[in-house]
Amino acid sequence: MFVLYNLLSQFDLLKKIPEYVAKYPFLSEVDSCSLRSSITDLMVGYERCLNKKKCYLKTRILNLLKRVLVMQSVSIIINFFLCN
Repeated sequence: MFVLYNLLSQFDLLKKIPEYVAKYPFLSEVDSCSLRSSITDLMVGYERCLNKKKCYLKTRILNLLKRVLVMQSVSIIINFFLCN
């Protein structure tokens, strides 16, 4: 699992393109615009993934709360009829 605070921002990654090109010579064969767009696509993918996980957790929690509320209301109704 990745740690969020170790991820670089899009701006930081774009600033490091010349460093990466010097370190990895095969990147010099590729246009810098395509390198920038791949970084942008990567950041969009991270945002979508994180938003999807948040949305999944939110719906999961809401469904669990609904189940608990239904079970509580059923137990209240049963207790009401049993006590009378």
